[in-house]
Amino acid sequence: METTRKQLFGVLEVMLTITLLVSVFISASVSAEAIKVGVLYSATGGYAGFGKPAQRGALLALEQANAAGGMRGQPIETLVYDAESNADQAIRQTKKLIVRDKVIAIIGPEVWRVATLMYALALEYKIPIFTDLPSPGAYPAEQVSWTFTISGGADTNLLGTLHYFRSIGAKRLAFFGTADPFGEKLIKNIDAEASKFGMTLVGVQLAPVTSTDVTPQMAVLKEKSPDALIVLGSGPFGNMAMNNAFQVGMNIPTNFLGANIIPPYLEGLGPGAAKNMRVAVHKAVAYYDLDETDPAKASIVNFANAYKAKYGEEINWASACAYDGGRMIVEALKAIGPDPQGIKNYMDGMKNWEGPGTGRRLTMLPEYHYLQHDLKDLIIVRWDAGEKRFRKVAYVRDVLK
Repeated sequence: METTRKQLFGVLEVMLTITLLVSVFISASVSAEAIKVGVLYSATGGYAGFGKPAQRGALLALEQANAAGGMRGQPIETLVYDAESNADQAIRQTKKLIVRDKVIAIIGPEVWRVATLMYALALEYKIPIFTDLPSPGAYPAEQVSWTFTISGGADTNLLGTLHYFRSIGAKRLAFFGTADPFGEKLIKNIDAEASKFGMTLVGVQLAPVTSTDVTPQMAVLKEKSPDALIVLGSGPFGNMAMNNAFQVGMNIPTNFLGANIIPPYLEGLGPGAAKNMRVAVHKAVAYYDLDETDPAKASIVNFANAYKAKYGEEINWASACAYDGGRMIVEALKAIGPDPQGIKNYMDGMKNWEGPGTGRRLTMLPEYHYLQHDLKDLIIVRWDAGEKRFRKVAYVRDVLK
């Protein structure tokens, strides 16, 4: 009888131990459950020049968070898909990330032309997406209420450059752009903004994005005697337009609006046109030229060093924007946890957030649901065709009035 009792107690003790071990295991598993974040950039296709470095920048930010211990003990699991530079493919991958993979947020794609169909999905499924919007007011605020731009639009590039043009005495502007709704919209924007700076839009020419030579259009603009030129266009089209402008004798400062703000897309830009190029961009684009007293330089240099150590290449406009996007997600997770609605609310209240990768301060504009950066945080750069890198021309803060 005593033996039986001892055996019974022994069995109960073993069962209790097993139960405790299982409980501890389950508890540990739950507490360490990974937080899923989708990373959706174009690794292939026409926008891969932007997509690849952007993907790397985003991944670096998320990997650094894991190396620092994760989010309250929970690791971040990144699910990486290729948008293939195609809006329809981006939609398919977004649905997969949301419905199948159960991500709590998505970062990417790299440009609004690929991301544009995702805005409705973010709203439908209530999942925050950190991507690109063309400019404040381009979409109704409600339509993009779950979308957070991490790039900044052409409007700040334009405004920063107009301040620079005024500082060098420019009075007569010419505009050349793509023959599409965006180009038409910019004509009105430039005309309205130029008048505020005491400038006049004296000539406008548009051409299809498929054009391979726009010398006739540039010759027409030259006849208007402008002292500054604004060019809208990306890829070969943008380079061709700037080259043609220089070839017809428009050796004047030229603002470049478009995607050609990373080195791979400027291979076709001739040295003459390159010297005329003036673009207002974030500080990471030419971080090596920043003043030593610039408060943003240290954090950008840290990012640049970490990025180069991991990927063996320099940072650029795209990688820095995406790195900031990744850091936004990390900071929201630290503050709120893996709750999509909580992340949205956190982002909606963002004010003067300092991006460690770009050196920009970002504030949510609720009337547009758009994260806008401060003009004072931008620099004017030109492309050095010999060195194959951007060089700082001026700080926008120094030309503001």
